[in-house]
Amino acid sequence: MSDVEQTLAQLNVLMAKQHFDRAIDMATEFGQQHGEFAPVLRIRSAALAELGDTSRALADIRQCLELAPDIDDYLLHCASLEIAQHRPAAALRVLERVVADNPMVDRIASAAWPQLGEFAKARECARRACEKQPDNPEFQENLDHLVRHEGQQLKIKPAEVGADAGISIPLSYYEPKGLAAAGVALRKQLRVVYALLLREIAGQYQHSRLGYLWAIIEPVVHLTVLGLFFSLLTHSVAPLGKNLYLFYLTGLLPFFMITHTASKVMQGIAANRSLLLLPAIKPFDILLARAVLSFLTEIAVSIIIGCLFMLVGISATPSDPLVLLEVMASAWVFGFALGVAMSVLVEMFESWEMVWSQLTRVLYFCSGIFYVAEKMPPQIRDFLIWNPCLQYVEWFRSGFYDGFVPPWLTPAYVNGMSFVSLALGMAMLLLGHKRIRIEE
Repeated sequence: MSDVEQTLAQLNVLMAKQHFDRAIDMATEFGQQHGEFAPVLRIRSAALAELGDTSRALADIRQCLELAPDIDDYLLHCASLEIAQHRPAAALRVLERVVADNPMVDRIASAAWPQLGEFAKARECARRACEKQPDNPEFQENLDHLVRHEGQQLKIKPAEVGADAGISIPLSYYEPKGLAAAGVALRKQLRVVYALLLREIAGQYQHSRLGYLWAIIEPVVHLTVLGLFFSLLTHSVAPLGKNLYLFYLTGLLPFFMITHTASKVMQGIAANRSLLLLPAIKPFDILLARAVLSFLTEIAVSIIIGCLFMLVGISATPSDPLVLLEVMASAWVFGFALGVAMSVLVEMFESWEMVWSQLTRVLYFCSGIFYVAEKMPPQIRDFLIWNPCLQYVEWFRSGFYDGFVPPWLTPAYVNGMSFVSLALGMAMLLLGHKRIRIEE
């Protein structure tokens, strides 16, 4: 047995045992010692794909095609990886080089067309694949999924390696098990969320002339209006610290983290309904991407406005920055939880957005943004301190102003509220998923 055959046999055994890391190391070592060989690269590409590293897997299979450009297995595997990298047009160009009567051409094309929004073409390809191979249950399942606009992420079964060298060693599709499967699934979903995050950034900001500046302009205008109203018309002084604008800022930042995150997440499904036609994308992925973007935006705005304050001579140095980060993280979880629950309520009651709009106005006046609860009458204060938004505002100020520790401040209460609300929101999303309308 030659070195190539022996190496391929060992690699095949490692793949069968799901030792993908060892297979990658062996293939890499073989390439360093003997030069790149297409069948070895093909197996390394499959191992990388199993571990979720589709970028490197795609680079390997492209190198395979440079060495052996007419092997159908390599072309089919390359097309499936192009789809995994969300490049359906490139996948369809690769499939044009495969023998047309190969049922896998239609099978893979049925996964490419939905990414281009061509669901009728996807169903037609899936139907042709079933006609060419009617006893293949996976093909029929794929067709059923496309007809219902449901299903799981499509999986392509590679054929065999070594065809160009006269070596026939079967390489079947290996399904990860246990923790390996969980790790692969997690990496796939993280890539989905990352792609959705980039899409949200482009959708929410790039189509506006002000773009990212609006996220900074809005709180600055808000602060200016509040400051001018209370300082010029009512001659108010800051209840804490020496600067009225800084006091209002410490109330607005946690309040906006909650309400902006909740609003963005609430509108996530309605704004991206067509994406749910893609099997890999679930409602939770869309909501999480929106929440992450809101968190990053609010943190960036907080830092930028703090720097602007310092540039104009207003000291904006907090007494305990770690407390501020803890508050903002907890407030984000609370806002995310509210948004998840309300995304289901919007599907059930179309007028819920208007209800939430009115609730935010009430919360604005009940959350201590331009006052401290200590100055309120006891009978009113005893009611207000149960408001989580007021708790977050005063908790934030306790980390900003040295010595400010209200006796009713209970971080455990708001943290508990955040996680209980998140659990309830996830339960509502799970139970209410059938009410989420998928756009045809």
